[in-house]
Amino acid sequence: MNKLVLIGILCVCVATALKPRADTKAKCYAQTGLAVDDVKAMKTSTPKPEQQKLIVEYLACFMQDRAMLTADGVFNADACKKEIRPENSAAANPVIDACAGKRGSTAVETTTKLLKCLKEKDTKLLEKLDLF
Repeated sequence: MNKLVLIGILCVCVATALKPRADTKAKCYAQTGLAVDDVKAMKTSTPKPEQQKLIVEYLACFMQDRAMLTADGVFNADACKKEIRPENSAAANPVIDACAGKRGSTAVETTTKLLKCLKEKDTKLLEKLDLF
């Protein structure tokens, strides 16, 4: 019986830990108006300028909501690394370290610089991260 209770508590903890990311995604999709087609365009081709703008705004919202980025453009690499799933950390952490110094005066400016750096370092990494 005790094992069953412990397993139940563990399942609740895991579900609770995973829920905030889903909440962040829903919030940022609603806030920016980003659509599934915009995300598909990013993954399969070069997004149109208006799609690119929405993607950057979404990522800025996502990182701010997850305490990886401040409104004035300060990026927290350690907070970002904590969000990376273990199976992606070996590929992601060096890229995060290499791009962490990119900074703008706003969250959107910093996100633009980070996204450009990330794409230059590893074109497939963004697809592996659970951001959209």
